[in-house]
Amino acid sequence: MPDLEKLKNIEVWVMAGSQVFFSYVICQGTATSLGSFNVFSFNSMKWTLILSGLNSGASILAGFAIFSILGNLATQLDIPITEVAEGGPGLAFIAYPRALQQLPCPALWNVLFFLMIIFLGLASQCAEVEAMVTMIGTFYFFYSVKSRPT
Repeated sequence: MPDLEKLKNIEVWVMAGSQVFFSYVICQGTATSLGSFNVFSFNSMKWTLILSGLNSGASILAGFAIFSILGNLATQLDIPITEVAEGGPGLAFIAYPRALQQLPCPALWNVLFFLMIIFLGLASQCAEVEAMVTMIGTFYFFYSVKSRPT
């Protein structure tokens, strides 16, 4: 059962806000640098709103999936939900594999789950590296153009 009293706790809102900042990669330049490759007539405002909505929707769907799995495990083990997994790596490497063991063909689901984690990490790192390379390339381009004699 949801504990609505937790919504009055400021730490819950701080953690939720930090997750939103992490999810949207705010202040890291990734969206800006990747957006700089678009043609000038590209409607970036429209696609930013669409992608932000999809990101938020995926986060809400993932929240429902996470808490249903944790609630189911807590019910099966007859322990409070706070003791099932306290977040961090315990959630991905303890709670999910245990829940996936209950599905038909659990080995397939476990392989797909861990492949998803690997590909998600690789995609995140590729976007971050692309942002850094774009920043360095742009800096080098502008520095070399200004230093050339005319």
